[in-house]
Amino acid sequence: MRGIPGSSSSNGEDETAPAIVHQVASSAPLGITIVCISDTHNHHRSIDMPPQANLLIHAGDFTSYGREAHLRDFNEWLGELPYPYKIVVNGNHEYQAEWKLRTKAILSNAIFLKNRTVTLRFGDDKTLCIHGTDFFWPCLEPLQNGEGCLDKIPTDDLDILISHCPVKSFVDCGRGCPALERRIQRRTIQPKVVISGHEHDGRGIAVLTHDDDNSSTVFVNCATSKSMSSRVYGKQPIVLEL
Repeated sequence: MRGIPGSSSSNGEDETAPAIVHQVASSAPLGITIVCISDTHNHHRSIDMPPQANLLIHAGDFTSYGREAHLRDFNEWLGELPYPYKIVVNGNHEYQAEWKLRTKAILSNAIFLKNRTVTLRFGDDKTLCIHGTDFFWPCLEPLQNGEGCLDKIPTDDLDILISHCPVKSFVDCGRGCPALERRIQRRTIQPKVVISGHEHDGRGIAVLTHDDDNSSTVFVNCATSKSMSSRVYGKQPIVLEL
C-alpha cells in the first residue's frame, strides 16, 4: 500500500493544507478531472475550488448538525460552480436530519446518491459508473452489515464508490469500516476509486495493489475540516485525474 498524506503542522499551529492532485494510474486515461471534498460542515464557501473540472464529488457532512439552512445554502453554492456534474452523499450529520426525506428535492443542483448507482457520460464514448451509499457506522459482518448499505453496492463494473465512512486501514485513522475492507480485499466489490471523509485527520490518498491481477484501488479521504479537535476548515480539495 502506498500513502499520500495531507499536510500537517510542525509547530502545532493550524496551517492551510494545499490541494492534492493525483493521477490515477491507468493504461487508458479518460481525461476526466474530479474535484473531491467532504466534511465542509457549512464552510463550503471558504474552499478555493478549481476553476475547471468535469465532476465534483462531496462525500458527506455538508451541514453542521443537520441544519436545513446549511443544506439550502450548500445547494445554492453548488449552483454557482461551473462543473457539469456534481454528486453528493449523506454524512452522519445528514442521514438522520429532520429533512432527510426531502434531501433529493432540496439538492436541486446535484445528483444525490443514497444507496444508488448512476452512470455519467463524458463526451461520446467515456462513462463512469458511480455508487453512493447512505451513511453507516463502521461494522463487522454478518452482525451489522452497514445497515444494509453494503449489500446495495454493485459487485462489478464499478468505477467509483462514495462512502462517507472510510474503509478500515486506508486513510481512516484506524477507525474505518472492517466489513467494507473485507469486501474490497476479497474482491467481492471492485471499485477503482473509493472516496470518503468522516475522519478529519485522515485526509490523503492510499493505493492498494491487488495480488491476483496487479490492478489497484485508490482510496481518497477528502475531508476539508482541519482536525477533529480544532474544527478549523483549512484543507483544500483533492483533485483526481482519471
